[in-house]
Amino acid sequence: MSSRRGNFNEPRNVAINLSRRLAVESLATLGKSFGLDKCNSVSNVLCRIKREIRNDRGLRRRVQKIEKQLNKSQEKT
Repeated sequence: MSSRRGNFNEPRNVAINLSRRLAVESLATLGKSFGLDKCNSVSNVLCRIKREIRNDRGLRRRVQKIEKQLNKSQEKT
């Protein structure tokens, strides 16, 4: 999903966070994949989503559920 400056785009931000953690992609690669021009933009997204996950129990549970499903699918392959 695309985002406008200043708007929190939870699906995109969670995807960036999980991509960084599970695939260990570089900031530049993540930026290209998600349509962000600068590594600094990706870094800012990662900082914001980590803070949101830490502070929002519902978001933390959703992210954990997605991560568990991703890990389970990786075990099957």
